[in-house]
Amino acid sequence: MTPRSSRLLLLILLLALVCLGACDADSNHDQLDHAPDDDHDADDDDSGADDDLGDDDDAPWDPDGPWNPELTGHPRLEFGPEDLARLRERATAEPHSTLLDRLRSKAARNPRPRGDFYDASLEYDYANVCRAAAFVYLIDGDQQLRDKALQMLLELATELVPPDLEMIMDDIHVAEAIQGWVFAADYLLDDPALSDEQRELIRWRLGRLGENFFDLMVRTAYPARMFNPNNHEIKTACALGLLAMLLPDHPDSRRWINYAATAVDLLCTVQTTDGGADGTDVGWAEGPYYYMYTTVNLLPFWAAYQRLVGEDRTWHLRSCDFFGNNCRWEPYEVVNYLDNPRWLELNLWALSIRMPDGLRPALDDSLHRNNFGVLLAALYDEPLFAWDWLTSPAHPWFTIWCADLAADIYTLWDGRSEPPAATFGPSFYFPEAGNAVFRSDWSQGAVYGFFIAEHGRIREHGYSHEHADGLSLIVHAHGELFAIDSGYGDYSQHDELNQGRDHNLILVDQIGPAGPNRVGYGGDDAFLDRWFDLGALQYARGSSSYAGVQIERHVAFVDRARFVVFDRVASDQQHDYDLLWHLLAGGDTANLYSQR
Repeated sequence: MTPRSSRLLLLILLLALVCLGACDADSNHDQLDHAPDDDHDADDDDSGADDDLGDDDDAPWDPDGPWNPELTGHPRLEFGPEDLARLRERATAEPHSTLLDRLRSKAARNPRPRGDFYDASLEYDYANVCRAAAFVYLIDGDQQLRDKALQMLLELATELVPPDLEMIMDDIHVAEAIQGWVFAADYLLDDPALSDEQRELIRWRLGRLGENFFDLMVRTAYPARMFNPNNHEIKTACALGLLAMLLPDHPDSRRWINYAATAVDLLCTVQTTDGGADGTDVGWAEGPYYYMYTTVNLLPFWAAYQRLVGEDRTWHLRSCDFFGNNCRWEPYEVVNYLDNPRWLELNLWALSIRMPDGLRPALDDSLHRNNFGVLLAALYDEPLFAWDWLTSPAHPWFTIWCADLAADIYTLWDGRSEPPAATFGPSFYFPEAGNAVFRSDWSQGAVYGFFIAEHGRIREHGYSHEHADGLSLIVHAHGELFAIDSGYGDYSQHDELNQGRDHNLILVDQIGPAGPNRVGYGGDDAFLDRWFDLGALQYARGSSSYAGVQIERHVAFVDRARFVVFDRVASDQQHDYDLLWHLLAGGDTANLYSQR
């Protein structure tokens, strides 16, 4: 049992096992286990091609059947055959030349052999290699790579065995594998070198994988997801949505696309603030690292959805009882993702909190990573996001985090002339998202501070990735981190690094603020309640209460060059106080601050 799977062990044992043998009322579809040349029945009376229309008001909406069988032709998810000449012309200009070289190197790899059981991390490696080989074939015409990708598609693993707790917790990596397989298939399914039998076998294998994935990750895992709706379910939904758009005539594609479209919208809403008075104060509860990790699946799904749907739509949301039974599909309105201002503001927040080295601060469970802003530049036609991606010195031209997005970036972003540098801000105040950003300018040597004061949804819905970090301050200046946040290396370190003592704040009798439990309940809120920006003097005040003490932290940014921090504590009892600063300076850190 890995540390990752153990985090929900008791919850799943108590709840998920109850529904393992239960009949799911949202389907009368028996899992397909036959070869692709056998016959199977789909609903004859409702193709599901027009989901907007609904059914009789008194009859439950039926998720069975194909979604849009009239949708044909490949490739279609991110580009069409008519775009290939234009894509080939990009191969000699940067950054596309570097991206293509990366894909060529990826395509040349041979992952280690499979074992007896489904290995999700190995499968996304296979899928990345397969997609790279298929894409390079489209650009370079290398038939050996086409044949390599074809063989990998014909042999892709479909059976999620053993279907145990550890496999359920690997849903994120199965989703990444599915995404790679889907795009590889989209590139090759209409290639004249494929026989009809090969096309049918690829489609069957992908359909079989989708059926098993939905059964295990959605039906079986439903009780656990009720208590911890986070990046896992969003990534799962995106993978199923891509499958539905690749296989719109599959008898389960109507279920997949409705689940995907509604779960993505609902779960992204659960993870974000409402935007405050002007709608611009939208943050991500799991923190910027897990938002980046979510976008590994979210942005390719958005791109395909925009091409094939691209409008406001009524879908159907799956809801069940406590144990995952008696499921119904209720009408649910989804504003087209790229037209919904909430998601644009979320991505602007992720840009606004950028540190001078191009990475995001280690808020909650975090690794220091860049993001895939260049895809946002393409989707929103906003060059500022491309500037963020192009000019990150820490992770230049970031393209892969489990799933490889180099082909998405190559395809979707046209690589227009160097985008202008950011000029907005440069400091920001997000009281609902729970952070204030102080920044002298947008240069790599800027002085930067990130002040944390999360409350309500943004704190509670971090769930098992939340930290007890209210009133902590991160400082990055002159090209280096100085006052650091613990973040984490991986989930096995979560409980070692998520306590108050691991952050830059005050302990009361050696006690810091409490974080929420694994299902988002309890803990201590912090609030940003004052802010002003006079240019040479910027200021924010945060407040919290824990261990029987009222605490205020006042942060002043003076002359855009230095921070002054003043803390006030109040209690009717005597306490011992510790002021903690975790500094990356001196000793053997090799940080230049040791010389300042």
